[in-house]
Amino acid sequence: MKTIQSLRLPLLLSASIILFLSSCTKQDLPLVADGSVDAVVQKEVSLFISSTHTEYQQVFLDIQKLEIKELTSPNLQLGDNQLIGDLNTDDMIQPNDEFGAWKSCISAAGATDLLSSANGNDFLLGNVYASNAISKIRVTLGENNYVIDHQGNRKPLLLDISNENSYYINLMQDDLDVHSGNQRIDLHIDIDLYKSIIDNGSSLEFTPHFRPYSISGYGEIKGNVVPVEVSTVITVLDQNGFVTKSYPQSNGDFLFRGLHPDQVYTVKIEANGYQTQFIENLVAVKGGSISLDPIIMVR
Repeated sequence: MKTIQSLRLPLLLSASIILFLSSCTKQDLPLVADGSVDAVVQKEVSLFISSTHTEYQQVFLDIQKLEIKELTSPNLQLGDNQLIGDLNTDDMIQPNDEFGAWKSCISAAGATDLLSSANGNDFLLGNVYASNAISKIRVTLGENNYVIDHQGNRKPLLLDISNENSYYINLMQDDLDVHSGNQRIDLHIDIDLYKSIIDNGSSLEFTPHFRPYSISGYGEIKGNVVPVEVSTVITVLDQNGFVTKSYPQSNGDFLFRGLHPDQVYTVKIEANGYQTQFIENLVAVKGGSISLDPIIMVR
């Protein structure tokens, strides 16, 4: 009798495990970034921010909250036409809807120097764990946004508060870098400071222009300008109206990331008192980098 009782517990545990496994259907498993089924319950998602150099010495962005929107329906994938109906205005008044639910990232709130993330030095904004596909990023800013110019003066960046200081970034599949057997995802956000900061003379108006990209799904252009002491401005533009600008680093290096593959780009190099130069017909390569020959400024 004692032997029978000692065998009863293992038998019950085995039956419970078999019942649990048989009840775990394909529909119960979470989705990976492309909408397919994966048995991994949680994936680590890291959010990085990058920028290009500007005419200012430092640019501080007061990031108070960082969130992702995780899709909850197994029938939704990134790029589906159904997601067109997922309006940002609705997300401002409710934490979840028929498309997905918002989830806060673990991040350090407060002012972040964006120029520390310039020219490939990506700054880690925060991390979050998710099971399903991620369709949006929401960045909520505080009021402590400012620049330090090269004379050491602090100048506030005035936000347009009509949007409640929340900015939405919609994602597509090519915006994601998926690693380690779909268990880790990197999300890169570029903030175009050239477009974001408007100097109207009496104040600096600030309307952040965020743009998602991935290292694997987009291209980049990099180069070096000499003499390094020349105040050079680098402009990159394509045939569809895209344009962005940057100042080289102190060593003359510059880098533009997040360029759409197969697009034809022109690089314009200019400085007061020097001849303007153009480098044309540069075709961005998906996951690749275009390294320009050294650029020498000529009077």
